[in-house]
Amino acid sequence: MGKNIVSLIIFDTETNGLTIDDSVLSISAVKVFYDLENERFLKDFEEYDRYYYIREGEEENEGAISVNGLNRDEITKRRGENCQYSKYFYEDIKSFEKFCDGARHFIGHNIKFDLKYIEGHMNIENTFDTMYTNKYILKLPSNYGYKNPKLSETADYYQIDVGQYSFHSSLDDVKVTAKIFRLMCKNKNKNAMEFLRK
Repeated sequence: MGKNIVSLIIFDTETNGLTIDDSVLSISAVKVFYDLENERFLKDFEEYDRYYYIREGEEENEGAISVNGLNRDEITKRRGENCQYSKYFYEDIKSFEKFCDGARHFIGHNIKFDLKYIEGHMNIENTFDTMYTNKYILKLPSNYGYKNPKLSETADYYQIDVGQYSFHSSLDDVKVTAKIFRLMCKNKNKNAMEFLRK
């Protein structure tokens, strides 16, 4: 890739809870490329999508599983019969690091949550949160000013057809987040454009 081409990682995780001690059940990402000189996304992209079991001795979090649907049977189905990668995320983090090689820009919806599962393993320089940056664009009211918009609410604002997607599927969430970011760039959103040029 040329010096004016930026590699971007858009990623998402689904987990067995909300803390760093809870197992990652899936991690998905796309690597996309942006031409700074011509201010356009290239057609090339790479995709990453993996599923993992809960660590031995960790109990299944019923609340989390009711949201993401990733019980043991579902994980087994999504991994497939000929799965060649590790059963547990913590044993497989190097593969995600390899996928991200060369990228300095990371994007997510509520990226702070997902970052905590990879930050200790990777050098993350620049991040962009489609949730936080859209908080004052959507201006959804709450008891304390504006609330952080859900991915579905943000997609609705940008008139993205989400009929083919299942929210809380990590790969589908990534694809919707990528569409949101592309539209922010198309609209010349100041935060998005500054992020690309870091």
